[in-house]
Amino acid sequence: MANNVILLDNIRIDPVLDIRNSAGAIHSKPQQDLWYRGLNTNDDDPSGKYKGSLFPASSYGGTVGGAVQLFLQFALPANVYITSDTDMTLTLEESSGTLRLTAIQYDATGRMQASIRPSYAKDGFPWGFAGDVTWTLTVGGTPSYSCWQITRLEVYSLPGALPAFYHGCVHVKFLRAFVLDARPESPEDTWTSYVTRAAFSKFGFCYDIFYGRPKYAGGGEGGPFDLHRWVRGINKHNMVNCYDQAGIVQIANALGPPTVKTKWVFMKPFGYIKTTHLVGYPDNPCNSPFGRVAEKLLVGNDDENRTGFGNHAFVKVINDNGKATILDACAGPQVGTLTFEEYIANTIQPAGAQSPGGTSCYSHAHEGISRPGELKDAAEAFGTAALDYSDISLYNPDPT
Repeated sequence: MANNVILLDNIRIDPVLDIRNSAGAIHSKPQQDLWYRGLNTNDDDPSGKYKGSLFPASSYGGTVGGAVQLFLQFALPANVYITSDTDMTLTLEESSGTLRLTAIQYDATGRMQASIRPSYAKDGFPWGFAGDVTWTLTVGGTPSYSCWQITRLEVYSLPGALPAFYHGCVHVKFLRAFVLDARPESPEDTWTSYVTRAAFSKFGFCYDIFYGRPKYAGGGEGGPFDLHRWVRGINKHNMVNCYDQAGIVQIANALGPPTVKTKWVFMKPFGYIKTTHLVGYPDNPCNSPFGRVAEKLLVGNDDENRTGFGNHAFVKVINDNGKATILDACAGPQVGTLTFEEYIANTIQPAGAQSPGGTSCYSHAHEGISRPGELKDAAEAFGTAALDYSDISLYNPDPT
């Protein structure tokens, strides 16, 4: 060891969840290595978008979105002893400038507990970091000693447990999609609202305006969800329907606070919709979801060729104070600000040309929608039952 130099031996974490990396491996164990001296590389950045790691990990300190605790082991020179009176400073730097050290503890062996958290983080809102961190340790005295080391890290602040449909494991590419770039838009923003907005507008999926068929979800009441195909379909303009959107909202919401619960809701009949927007068509107002071309998503109020939803799936969310609201990432979106009754009133057009805001289209037998849906037509379903994680790899071909 060079004079007056301290070496960083390793960085470890006590992970709370199994995370499958992009090569298909799981490294989770107590005191899991995130980085260690002599490691050839842990870089995982084949797409050029994320500076990820082959050793991703998560932490839960009692609050989703809280600080992540790391353990840094330094190799101290034989004549250096750490006590409570030692003049010692640990700092970190990374390119975004948002990651902060929130707490530091150390012992005489050179092992440090360092808690990190981004400046934008808030309780109840998961966060992730992937990138290169430069650590600097200075031990004062005569002589003084220092350490300067760059490490690649990928860490997440997530809940301590996930619903059964995850089968105890979450894939890193799904975390990168939903969590790594997630930022609360305001102090009042919630994870459920963010997830719904992201599912509606971030990933490049488009509503199937031809047939309304699902691509990833098992059916109107839930079932297995083909997550590996969903991940590969990001930004490929793949078609989806309301079952797919309800499924991904329920799956991603589970990464948030465990006190917030979701229920899959299936409603039949649903009805003709008030003018809104469909997923994938932000510039085309819609009151006829099966227009086949974007320009025909909006038709006359009583147009005999107008289409509606024979049924519809969405998500009910119950927050930690027991209030239930609706999440709909297919049409709207609805981000949890409306109760069930308000959602129906704001979304479904009433029957009859004489009704305020009504339509005569319910009398068109060829559409098979004879009346607007009501609260009694909605039922909580079993929802997402299982995830297919098979072969989600950044290194494999990208079929849709």
